[in-house]
Amino acid sequence: MIIMNKITKFTLLSVLGLSFASCDDEFDINRLHDDPQLLVYCFPTEGDSTVVEVFRTVPVDTEGDYSFQVDARVTYRVNGREVPVRRITGDDCARLSVDPDKPVERLEGQYCAIGSQKAGDRIEVEVHADGLPTATAATTIPRKVEARIDGVVPDVKNADDYHSCNRMSATFQDDGSATDFYMVRIAERRMAGMAVGRDREAPTVLGREFHANSYDDYLAYKDQFPYWDFSQLKWRRHYVGINTDSDPVFNSISKLDEEFGFDWYEYSGMAYFFNDQLFNGRPYTLRLDIYKDSYSSDDRYNFRLWDDYAGCYFYILQFYKLSTEYYRYIKSKNDQENSDWADSGLMSARPSYTNVRGGLGVVAGYAASSATWRVEVKPDPEIDYTNKEP
Repeated sequence: MIIMNKITKFTLLSVLGLSFASCDDEFDINRLHDDPQLLVYCFPTEGDSTVVEVFRTVPVDTEGDYSFQVDARVTYRVNGREVPVRRITGDDCARLSVDPDKPVERLEGQYCAIGSQKAGDRIEVEVHADGLPTATAATTIPRKVEARIDGVVPDVKNADDYHSCNRMSATFQDDGSATDFYMVRIAERRMAGMAVGRDREAPTVLGREFHANSYDDYLAYKDQFPYWDFSQLKWRRHYVGINTDSDPVFNSISKLDEEFGFDWYEYSGMAYFFNDQLFNGRPYTLRLDIYKDSYSSDDRYNFRLWDDYAGCYFYILQFYKLSTEYYRYIKSKNDQENSDWADSGLMSARPSYTNVRGGLGVVAGYAASSATWRVEVKPDPEIDYTNKEP
C-alpha cells in the first residue's frame, strides 16, 4: 500500500511530533478564550506519502459536549503542485501497526497526502473546515546527513555515581552553507522474553513446566526438562537515554541558570537536538554516553538478561537533519518543560512555537538516516556455565 512507507516512518517519529502535538499544548493565556481554530501537525520528509493531522481547538470557557476531531478539506502541494489527499481509515491503521497489541488508532480519521517528495522540495499545507478560519503553513525538506558510528566503548565512568554508560562515537559532516539543526535518538535491539521448559513435548499435555526469565535460569534448569520452547524469545527495540554531560553541543544551561541552581536540562522523548554553532562547516564527532538501563517500561521486559544467550545486542543511531521550523518547535516544547524560572514564578512560560497562519500547530520538514552497531557479549563470569544442577 502506498502510504505504508511513510506512515511507518511517521509512527517511528511520533515522539518528535505527536508526543509534542497533544491538545494540552501550552499557548499564550490571552488566546484561551478566543474562537475555535484549526490545529495542524505535519512533518514532511523524503518518501511517497505524508500524514497531516488536523484537530480543532476548544476555548477554555466552552460548555457542553465537544470534539477535537474535525471534518476538513486538506490541500497539499509539493513545489506548487497539488497531490491527492485521502482520509486514513481504521483498516489502514490495523494494517500499518507494527505491533498488533498497539494499533496506530490515533491516526484514524486523519489525512494522508500521497505524492513523491525529496530533499529541497517546498511543502505547502492548506486546511479548510466549516465555521473555522483557514489554516496555512509551509516548510522545506532538508537534505539528509549521514552519521558514521566509529565505535562503542563499554562502561565509561560518568559524573553520575548511580549509572554507567557505553560511549558511542559518531562522526558527520556539516555543510557550512547556513545554520543547520540536528537531532539524535538511540535505540537498543535486544533479545527478551522467557524460555519454557517442559517434561512433555506437547504443551497441551499436562506435565511440569518451568519459565526461565533469564539465561542463567535456563542454564540452571536446562537438564531438568527435555523439551524447551524458545518461541517467546524475540528481538525487541526500545529507545535509551543519553547522558549529555560529555558533549558540549547539548549544553543548554546558561551561566545564570547554574548560579541559581537550575542546572539540569531534560530532553523529552529521548530525542536530543542541537545546532552547528560549535563546528559550522566542519566534520564533528559526537560523544554519546548511553545509559545502561536494562528495563523498558514500554515493553515491560528486562533487557540484558538474554544477552549471553544471543551473544550480542545492537545500537541503532537515528540521525536527523531538521528544518528551522522543526528545531524551533521542538526546542520551544523542551524549553517549556525545563522552565524552572517559570515554575518558580520568576517569569511567564513561553508559548509553543507555531508556523501555522490562521490556526495553531506546526508544519516542519526533516530528513533521517540511521546506522547500526553490533555489540558483542562475552559470557558472564558470574554464571557457572558448567554447573547445570538447579
